[in-house]
Amino acid sequence: MATGHIRQRSKKRKDSWTLVVDMGRGPDGKRKQLSRSIKGPKRNAEAELARLLHEINTNAFIVPSKITTGEHLDNYLDFKRPSLAYKTAQSYDSLTTHHLKPILGNIPLASLTTARIQIMISDLQNGGRKDNRPGGLSPKSIRSINGLLFPALEYAVTLGLIPRNPANGVTLPKYERPDIRVLTEQEIKLVLKALSGTEYHDLVLLGLASGARRGEALALTYSQINEGQASVAINRSVYQRKGDVGFKKPKTKSGNRIIHLPEIAMDMLQNRKQELISEIGPAAFNGDCFVFEHNGSVWSPDLFSRQFTKLIGKLGLPRFSFHDLRHTHATHLLNAGVNLRVVSYRLGHSSPAFTLEFYGHLLPNSDELAADAANVLLSGTL
Repeated sequence: MATGHIRQRSKKRKDSWTLVVDMGRGPDGKRKQLSRSIKGPKRNAEAELARLLHEINTNAFIVPSKITTGEHLDNYLDFKRPSLAYKTAQSYDSLTTHHLKPILGNIPLASLTTARIQIMISDLQNGGRKDNRPGGLSPKSIRSINGLLFPALEYAVTLGLIPRNPANGVTLPKYERPDIRVLTEQEIKLVLKALSGTEYHDLVLLGLASGARRGEALALTYSQINEGQASVAINRSVYQRKGDVGFKKPKTKSGNRIIHLPEIAMDMLQNRKQELISEIGPAAFNGDCFVFEHNGSVWSPDLFSRQFTKLIGKLGLPRFSFHDLRHTHATHLLNAGVNLRVVSYRLGHSSPAFTLEFYGHLLPNSDELAADAANVLLSGTL
């Protein structure tokens, strides 16, 4: 059983102590000792010694590793990279290179403390922008940084490199979700009319009719359309990878879904199909043809967004993104009384709870409707 004692480091420094723990003899027969320095009153040193002895005697003690926090972050990213989407991996690399490693990288992993992480968060609130502009990072950015650091340190705990996660317990800045952009019915009519005759009209129509994400809509092929059921199968999306594009499956099982479309959207898809067959001939047409092809191939997501934003500004239309069409679809369905579970399914959300958290505040009349329903229930009982 390990034993230990405390000694004062210097008569002049009465608040500085050395903890010495005798851990017995190793396999080579040599005596093993552990020493640590601690500042503060003697009772703090006694408490730390008691904690160390308890961990050692219960086999919970981890011998401090010499690996630095920066080295561990690199190892963690190498471990995670095969399972990460391309853009997620890019984001993690950027957060590590520009924020985590410059601040924490040289600190030994075993010496990283909650207090040091808290100092980093405070510093980032006052600075740390990559563009060197004044001001700190947004609460969302800081939470993203911690969102990478926390699981990386959990991985260190799993590997036995540290006994506990020092990121557990830090205080993060409060983040308020920004207001989402929802197009009104008047704006929808204005936008569709202005885009009539352009290659963007049908994409916007599909976005409003289905709530599909940009990548999901651009990746759509005719094999995913079921004309008899008036539905479309969402089972992949296109993404940007440097100068090329690639395709990926949904992140979650709920991302694979079949969405029924309104008649106006199905008519549009059928018309596009007939126009393509007339253009390239029946022999050249097959289910792998992209519904919204651009220059004979799939439309690059980044190129689409740049061109779309430029056109919206040129036409003097209300500013919105393609993703805002998804918000518009969901909000109008919920306001029309469509069941929350159905809306959540159409959006490919992991659960109705997530849908409610994201869009619930846009339903100001929900509680009034509940009161009306209760009134009907109780009418005639009194």
